[in-house]
Amino acid sequence: MRVTDLQLAAREGLTRTSARLAFEDRDAPDDILWFDLPAAVAGEVEPSANAFLPSALAHAMQKGERRVVIDGAVCPRHLEGLRTVAAIFSWWYPELTAPQIETTVATSAPTPTARRSAICLSGGVDAFAALQENHLTIPRDHPGFVQDALLYFGLNSYDFDTGPAGAEPNRERLLAFDAHRQRLEKFGEQTGVTLIPVRTNVRALYASWKEWRAVGLTAALVAAAHALPHRVRALTIASNGLGISSHWIGTHPMLDPHFSSLALDVRTMHSTLPRWEKVRRVTEWPEALAALRVCFMIDIPGDGTLNCGRCEKCVRTMLELLLCGALGRASTFPGDDVTPDMIMAIPFAKLAKLFFLQFKDGLASIGRHDLVRAIDEQIAMQDRSERGEARHRWRRWLRFP
Repeated sequence: MRVTDLQLAAREGLTRTSARLAFEDRDAPDDILWFDLPAAVAGEVEPSANAFLPSALAHAMQKGERRVVIDGAVCPRHLEGLRTVAAIFSWWYPELTAPQIETTVATSAPTPTARRSAICLSGGVDAFAALQENHLTIPRDHPGFVQDALLYFGLNSYDFDTGPAGAEPNRERLLAFDAHRQRLEKFGEQTGVTLIPVRTNVRALYASWKEWRAVGLTAALVAAAHALPHRVRALTIASNGLGISSHWIGTHPMLDPHFSSLALDVRTMHSTLPRWEKVRRVTEWPEALAALRVCFMIDIPGDGTLNCGRCEKCVRTMLELLLCGALGRASTFPGDDVTPDMIMAIPFAKLAKLFFLQFKDGLASIGRHDLVRAIDEQIAMQDRSERGEARHRWRRWLRFP
């Protein structure tokens, strides 16, 4: 894959930085990868090779490209880190081969000039808890105090429609994003954080959620920070509440720091803090609780509700709020209770199983044995399904009829 035509242009009141991704080992049209940043930071955005190389690498690995060569100066620390990222991905997923990473010009070691810290802020539990601890433990005048928050549109499967002109943002979801942006901007005004909304088409480059989830997330999250080298010195990415035991996916405490450069430190926060504890902390922050959105957004919630209350992540978070005695105060969720039927209605994937196992003792301690039984039943069905899949794989491998 060749990464060329790194550009910066004004577009509809935004600043777009883009690059062309041209395949070398497959017969396919070139992809154009872009990130749109607001006009407020237009003078600070650069078409940085460090910003595009992570996503180009992840995309190239999924497409089986033997190398990635970029037209631009890359930080040597960043280049070495991404080679490590590629090696980790190929270790996690033997079907993926680490490509050779090359540049057409000499590497360039940037001297850090920025003094601001940023966080990836979706409005969910993990990011709010990380931001809360940062503001409670670091003085406001310290460079490590988070002043900027990156809010991304374009990382979800439903954000884009595919048409004759390629992938275009889904209008309904863009409107929902803008409404959420306004809520988080209000939250930022209350807490001294500048929200930087970022739009991108990076998720639309992947054919499936499985491919994207495996390698794509942190590569995308670091892009805007690398594109603001004179503004952002450090970027925090919150862990998912499972820590080191988390599934191997495109964001992980073992992985994220390797996306750093000499000008940008990338760190994972709360790698050992369980998610239910994060929820408890967020319930003690009224401004965050009032803006909390965790929903998978499979369907956009109606009536102004931020969370559907039906998807796995919503039900999981509602259980955590119930355990904290705060579900009735969480105005962004429908209802003030969780029922066994709500648990039985959600798909119980492997990741969900790990989270729900954390709740059983707590639910039993508050007398919600009905919910414990529903969780046990879901886990038993998941275990049977996994055993069936394993038997099927063995039969296919052994060529049994």
